Amino acid sequence: MPKLVRKINKAKWLQIDIETSKDVSADAITLCLKTNQNCLSVWRIETDRELENAVLAIVSAQDRLEAIDIVVLDESALLKSRIEIDISPGLTPVSDLVNHHRDLKNLTLSKLKEISTLIVEYLLFDESRDRTKCPNSKVRITKRQTLDIIKNGIDKKLLKTGDLKESVKEEVFKIFPHLRVE
Repeated sequence: MPKLVRKINKAKWLQIDIETSKDVSADAITLCLKTNQNCLSVWRIETDRELENAVLAIVSAQDRLEAIDIVVLDESALLKSRIEIDISPGLTPVSDLVNHHRDLKNLTLSKLKEISTLIVEYLLFDESRDRTKCPNSKVRITKRQTLDIIKNGIDKKLLKTGDLKESVKEEVFKIFPHLRVE
């Protein structure tokens, strides 16, 4: 079943006790669900095995490398909430992944509330109890893992080092000096 991947800042979602208050901080909404022309950018994957590709699409476009949190939303749950999903080219240097991008479009405050409710549900979900409900719904990617994902993308020829931002390229070469500049 298709899923949609979005980078979030988990700490912003936990500024308020989301389990007891049933509310989230304004920072979580304004920073993690920042829209452009009433659209929210996500990356579509067909299976959990494709998660690394979505992360590659995200981290390869960043200005600097850092640990990131991602949430993996069930596409059908968004559709059930009447969230429109549009195919749109993604901004990533990984040309093979550009068409895996989607926009959640025509968003309103009430639709953002639906999305935030799903994110809270996934953040609170205890995967140790039931991995069938929302497996891999939230994932922390360390800085080292982002570097490994970029290196794997380069090794698979999905990405060229020359397509990375200068600061990211410098960090990649520090850890993997044997990579050549393309």
